[in-house]
Amino acid sequence: MKLKSKSVHDADCLGVFGIPVVKFPPKEGVKIPQVGWNTVDFRKDCPLFQGLSRDWCYFVHSYYVPKCAYSVALTEYDGIVFSSALRKGNFYGCQFHPEKSSKVGEVILKNFLEAT
Repeated sequence: MKLKSKSVHDADCLGVFGIPVVKFPPKEGVKIPQVGWNTVDFRKDCPLFQGLSRDWCYFVHSYYVPKCAYSVALTEYDGIVFSSALRKGNFYGCQFHPEKSSKVGEVILKNFLEAT
């Protein structure tokens, strides 16, 4: 079964979460794409984020998924609170780059490997 959904600019997506992806609105003085470090508030009950609470992660993105029922981590950029990580069953998606997020990313990748 092929999972699909439509998102920004009618691009085919996997459709695992079924949540629309939104582009950050242009605003004078705000850098889009967001490039750099930002805080992430991790849900304590998510196995991927055991040992983490509020930490810094590295982002490079122009689009985001709004806060929703699948949100397991949240971040704020220019007043917009968005899902910086999603989970549905055994599917996870991170908006930030764990592999570039120093010790926090190392914990996330270790937790992922232990969960699989």
